[in-house]
Amino acid sequence: GTLLGAVLIGFLSIYAAHFKHSPPFVFAIPAVIPMVPGSYAYYTMKGIIKLANNSNTTDFVPLLNDTITNGFKTLFILMAIAIGVFAPMLLTRRDSAKQIKMPLLKQDKK
Repeated sequence: GTLLGAVLIGFLSIYAAHFKHSPPFVFAIPAVIPMVPGSYAYYTMKGIIKLANNSNTTDFVPLLNDTITNGFKTLFILMAIAIGVFAPMLLTRRDSAKQIKMPLLKQDKK
């Protein structure tokens, strides 16, 4: 769900940027801020703090498991947001990096 939402935001930001003559990031970044997984990141940090202060060995393994699970959920959601926003921008570019650099290289050889 997050990846599809971010892809939709990416394409809509390109569309809006065309009409407003602005970079697509101006529209994309504010739109994905509410998608950032704050609760998972909070529980990850809270778990890390509890692990650092935990002296009870019976609670250690379940707490470690929950902390790692929340950390990976945070990581994967953030990756989905990043890929979803940047993929449409990379796919709809008119000029590639090679096409941009080639005229510069040809000028240097003369």
